[in-house]
Amino acid sequence: MLLLPASLPSDPRILTALCDGLPPHTEIAQLIRSASVAAFEGSWGDAEHSLDLAPIPANADRTVATASPMHAALGLSDLTPMEPSQLQLTDIESRALCEAADALMRDEGVRLTWIDALHWRVDADRVIDVKTERPDWIIGESMRPNLPRGTDARLVERWMNELQMLLFDHPVNSARQSRGLAVVNVIWLWGFVAASAVTASATQPVSNEAHFDARMLIAFRSGDLAAWQRAWGELATTITKQPAIILGDTQSRLILNARPPNVMSRLTAMIAPPKLSDALHAMRTKLDAATR
Repeated sequence: MLLLPASLPSDPRILTALCDGLPPHTEIAQLIRSASVAAFEGSWGDAEHSLDLAPIPANADRTVATASPMHAALGLSDLTPMEPSQLQLTDIESRALCEAADALMRDEGVRLTWIDALHWRVDADRVIDVKTERPDWIIGESMRPNLPRGTDARLVERWMNELQMLLFDHPVNSARQSRGLAVVNVIWLWGFVAASAVTASATQPVSNEAHFDARMLIAFRSGDLAAWQRAWGELATTITKQPAIILGDTQSRLILNARPPNVMSRLTAMIAPPKLSDALHAMRTKLDAATR
């Protein structure tokens, strides 16, 4: 299954604008037109968890996760995470923050190891039963509705609160603030899996990284029409090989299970090859019907 956030904007006017000049991509259009379609309610994190690609086995005793340093803008009642790449966080800055976070969390049986500027590995000496949202899904969204859920949600939320307090007067942030740069004010913990599911130098199983693509989402957020349209072409081969895809905007909306086209559909396609823009508008109509 492939998750495609921002592939089906909820606003029909936005979809019309995005589809203006979109190449036909007949094979994708045929797949969408022939698929069985059902509503999928929930966040993209819910869609990801439903795949259960790396379940924590009953005999697990350790958990691995990812920590992502981020900047979140303060609104009237909530924080809104910004695109991590906009932080321009250097490796030196990130390492210093990671080392401070590791020292803070050590007494909790949690260690943090630097992987790159925007990703640190989290090793916990216990099983953490929690559902979390991937940072990709929450950029530009309110943080509160996307907080951890599950048995250990309060524990993970407490860790994030303690890390946030650590960041408040950290020298790295003081120096960044003096230079007019955004500060790191959130360490987002996500992707909790059994330690046995990942290699020593990784934070997530390979399978967890191969089932979604954020290209359309990134293009949509930046208002890059050409990049959004280009992503369909770049992903065409991958999409048409999937047994199922999930379309949506900031939330997952529709799940499409691939079915071979029937005889009439194939004959129709020979006479009038389907277009991706028409297929997407048809999905919007189905979505409207499903949400009434």
